[in-house]
Amino acid sequence: MRSLNKKQRGWTIVELGIVLAIIGLLGAAGLGVWLGFFGTANARIQSDYELSCYQKLKTQVGANPNYTSWSAASLVDGNICPEDMVNAAGTGLVNVWGGAVTVAMLGTGFEDNISFVTDSVEYESCSEFASSLGAVARGVGIDAGGTGTYTWVKDRAGFSGTIINEVQQAALATACADSNNDNVVDVITYYR
Repeated sequence: MRSLNKKQRGWTIVELGIVLAIIGLLGAAGLGVWLGFFGTANARIQSDYELSCYQKLKTQVGANPNYTSWSAASLVDGNICPEDMVNAAGTGLVNVWGGAVTVAMLGTGFEDNISFVTDSVEYESCSEFASSLGAVARGVGIDAGGTGTYTWVKDRAGFSGTIINEVQQAALATACADSNNDNVVDVITYYR
C-alpha cells in the first residue's frame, strides 16, 4: 500500500469551510440584487398600468373632467384599465403585489381630480413606484402601516397644507423606510 503525502490528500475541513462561507456570502449578495431587480420591475409595471388607466380615462372624460361617477368597477366596465389589473371576478382592480386598487374622486370642490389608492405595495418597491407616479401625478402620498394617514411627498393641490410641486426625495425615503416593519405601503396618487 502506498501512503499519500500532504499535497495528495485534498482539502482540509477548514479550507472547505472557508470556500463554503465565501460561496454563501456571494449567494446572499446576489439574491439581494435579484430581489431588488424584481421590486423595481414590479414598480414600473404597476406605475405603467395606473398611468395607462389615467390617460385613457382622461381621454374619455374630455376637456372638462368630472370624476364624481367613476370607480374601480366603472373603470373595469368601461375597459379603461389594462386587463392585467382586473381582479378574477371582473369587478374591481388589483395591483402586481396582490393588493386592491381603489379609485375615487377626491371630494367636494375637487371633482376634476381622481385618486388611485394602491394597497399593499411591497416595501422594496415603494420608492421606485411613488417616484415614477410622481413624474405625472399632481400628488403622491405614502401611508406606511395602513393607518390612513398619508405623508405627502408631492402635493400640487395643497392637501397637506403646503404646495409641493416636485417629489420630495428625502420625505419619500423616510415614508418608505417607515413601512419596513409592515413590509407593505399604501400609495395614493391624484390626477387632474
